[in-house]
Amino acid sequence: MKTLMEGDIPTHYSYAAVDKDGFAYAYKKRPVLISSLHWSRSTHDDSIPHPLGGGFDASDWLNSLVYYTESIKMQKLTENDIPEGYKFAAVDEDGIAYAFKTIPELNRNDACWYPTDEENSLLRVGEDFDATNWTTSLVAKKTLKKLTIDDIPEGYSWAAVDSDGFAYAHETKPIITANGEWKSRFRIFISSGFDGSNWEHSLIMRKELEEYQEGFEEEKKDSMEPVFLENCTFNFTQEANCKADTDDDEELEIKYTSDLGLDRTGGGFFVLKTEGWAINDEQDIKRLLDRIRLLISVHNNK
Repeated sequence: MKTLMEGDIPTHYSYAAVDKDGFAYAYKKRPVLISSLHWSRSTHDDSIPHPLGGGFDASDWLNSLVYYTESIKMQKLTENDIPEGYKFAAVDEDGIAYAFKTIPELNRNDACWYPTDEENSLLRVGEDFDATNWTTSLVAKKTLKKLTIDDIPEGYSWAAVDSDGFAYAHETKPIITANGEWKSRFRIFISSGFDGSNWEHSLIMRKELEEYQEGFEEEKKDSMEPVFLENCTFNFTQEANCKADTDDDEELEIKYTSDLGLDRTGGGFFVLKTEGWAINDEQDIKRLLDRIRLLISVHNNK
């Protein structure tokens, strides 16, 4: 019993396979299994199979297909092979791949994938794809999210997508770095799966900040001398808690400041001053600081 080898493929042919009876044939294009007895040329192959004789080992004839590696470079179908305007792609048993606009239907009898949309939209991607597991070759183009102002969490004014598709919210206006990221003094992770194809231009800001900046730019045109914000003080009041010794309102002073001034450093730190301020949990304080961050960010990012 002979084992069919690549060296058995004659000149001008690229494939060979053994039928159930031990007879082998060479093909110019990848053949397909059309019955439980033998291989046959595909519908895309108009040449006549070349007989190689009998006596070949047929114990595993269903997996006997060999190809001439110098002329055929099997490639695996990936998402990157899906052309613009199509969402799916799959490989037929003959190694030819097609793109589809909707999820195609697998037809084992015809050894191919069929379009399911009303227009029967399909586009030939190419041939000589790896069809070893053609029935599971379907790939889909990932639906990437676009960053919007609704993705910016409370307390933050800016957001941007890094080159890897990860989005972050920024307290102050971030800058682009050489390693494909947006950086700022403080940022938090939003989510992954965003479109990073044009990440350098993904920076967005809250609408109220954008409106402020537009007005600020107009004012700046009429001003010859620069004006710097040094610090801000915020005063909050609330009703006295049930354990307080007095019915007077509780007062809290929060100062947002910096050693060189807020405008010069692009941010600062908080100083809290109170004789008594009741909270239910740490989120109460966080909400106050977030309000201040949002208000002050329009100055830090002018």
